[in-house]
Amino acid sequence: MNSPELQNVPLFAFATAMEFSKVFPEDSSKAESQNQLIPLSGPFQGCFACILGVGILDFSAGLASLLFNCKQTNFKISAVISLGICGAYPDRGLSLLDVVNVSSDRVGDLGCEEQDGSHTLWDKSILGGNCCQAPAVIQKMLVALPQVVGATVNCCTGTATTAVERVKNMGCDVESMEGAACFAICQKFNIPAFQIRAVSNIASTRDKSQWKIEEALEKLHKCICG
Repeated sequence: MNSPELQNVPLFAFATAMEFSKVFPEDSSKAESQNQLIPLSGPFQGCFACILGVGILDFSAGLASLLFNCKQTNFKISAVISLGICGAYPDRGLSLLDVVNVSSDRVGDLGCEEQDGSHTLWDKSILGGNCCQAPAVIQKMLVALPQVVGATVNCCTGTATTAVERVKNMGCDVESMEGAACFAICQKFNIPAFQIRAVSNIASTRDKSQWKIEEALEKLHKCICG
């Protein structure tokens, strides 16, 4: 892993094997490689991907372990790009299947519940990398995407009341279960991080019949791979 040709490479990070396989279908046979560097082929030859698990804990532990191992072997990751789906909060100007650049994120349910039922959040926003730091393979596309504010949650929104509260507290546009974890871990390793997501559902009253997961991942594939 420390040969000269494998230095300064981008790493595409996924929560699930399904997301990885849909975005990079030509490499789907490698989707069983959990928490490992997966070499990509085709137009992304020379780049790597990884599948880390769903949620803040698994994603954080997996990414931190992987980046630490890379550092120990002098294998330099130039940037981490988190790819996947997300839910869009109502009335934030987003529609199903939109692809967005999540430029800042925060843990949206870390804090305490007050006596009146309101929530006080402890976590602060974490910024993603500047577009000028982005790898050449995604830089133009990243600049062209709408920038949005993310909320990373342990429990996905399931009611309109929760959606309203989260937007009011954080001014967030979309929610995921890993975004802030990616930004936070990469900050510790001094590696620029980016987050590109496709909207698969509206984060409000939970109605799985309205979800567009397959279509969102196809849209993300076309956005990333052209």
